[in-house]
Amino acid sequence: MNATLFTIDCLTNMHVGSGADNDGLIDNLIQRDAVTDLPTINASSLKGALRDHCKGLRNLNRLFGDENQASAYRFLDAQLIAVPRPTAKAPYELVHSKRQIDYIDQLCDALGYIHPELGDVGEKISDKELATACDDEHLPIMARNQIKEDGTTGNLWYEQVLPRFSRLAFFVLHEGEIDREFEKALTDGLVQIGANATIGCGFCRLTRIPLTRKPQKS
Repeated sequence: MNATLFTIDCLTNMHVGSGADNDGLIDNLIQRDAVTDLPTINASSLKGALRDHCKGLRNLNRLFGDENQASAYRFLDAQLIAVPRPTAKAPYELVHSKRQIDYIDQLCDALGYIHPELGDVGEKISDKELATACDDEHLPIMARNQIKEDGTTGNLWYEQVLPRFSRLAFFVLHEGEIDREFEKALTDGLVQIGANATIGCGFCRLTRIPLTRKPQKS
């Protein structure tokens, strides 16, 4: 089994909804990791968004699967790597925690690869500080209005978003080499993930991160 690692750089705010009912102030929450409670993109949501983006590929059904065949590619959840937070010195600073980087390293090790270079992940902060930066009180909230057919405003609701400049990473597992058309489709131009594309949400840049196999033990 081979693996390919991609980073997701949010160029605009992103809303990948959890689908869960919420009785609090925020009507629509984003997806969160079941263990860390940090923002994530579940594998099923990520796969669906990438399938829609790649719908022109000749090998689409083989790579993503259909009613007649299983997917040749396995997608893992996209894990948060870094997030922007306000600072007195500048409009924002990019921050990360060691735990999140270590988790990517653990996956790489399990898959037979050494530590990858993830690019700019900003300043290192504690796990607790990162959790605070990503809690419901600190992530941005967008107010949305329902526009009726007659042009009047209907119900007002609030959606949580992962802010632009956030960075995530995910693995694709596959046999043999990764499909070059698939890689080009992901890394050549913008990819839209999540809801609200018509109001500019979810536009990202994906980058393939080189992986190096661990040396074989003699």
